[in-house]
Amino acid sequence: MDLSLNTLSALLRLTFRDAREGAHAVLSLGIPRNALLLMVAIVAVLSALMAGIFQILIPQSAAVGPPPGVVALTIGGVILGTAIGLHYAGRAFGGSGRLPDAILLMVWLQVVLLLIQAVQNLVLLVAPGAVGIIFLLAFGYTLWLMINFIDVLHGFGSRPRAAVLLLLTMVGLSLGLGMIFSILGIAVPGGPI
Repeated sequence: MDLSLNTLSALLRLTFRDAREGAHAVLSLGIPRNALLLMVAIVAVLSALMAGIFQILIPQSAAVGPPPGVVALTIGGVILGTAIGLHYAGRAFGGSGRLPDAILLMVWLQVVLLLIQAVQNLVLLVAPGAVGIIFLLAFGYTLWLMINFIDVLHGFGSRPRAAVLLLLTMVGLSLGLGMIFSILGIAVPGGPI
């Protein structure tokens, strides 16, 4: 298992060039299962730091958000929740993916998103008006990556099938989180009062 900077940059280039091949390469790294939660924690903390930088760069009136620790916990929970949801939903769809592989691919997705967040932060400094376009492109690319990662994970051989699985998983996770938040009495911003 080689996770040097050269290997990571080569994996990033491969993932940007060909998402499916990038997913295959990440899965072939031989990451031990016991390292996965640490990897989730690391990318969650790095993502929270990047989000904090983003909040510092935007005007203070719009920079109201939760503290970095809450952001890191939320991101870590989303990574794990998405991986678990995709694993079990994919199995129900006849997929062959394993949960550790689903976690690894969601961690890798977050690594790619960290790079995209860094680009967004740089664009915000240089051309603040272009951040919206970068955000939309990043959102579309994230969906494309997830569809390809799901397809590789479960061996569907069908991107449309992976897209349907992604949609169903996101709807299920949203409903599940909504119920949990409701039970805990947590108000969702913009939701009913």
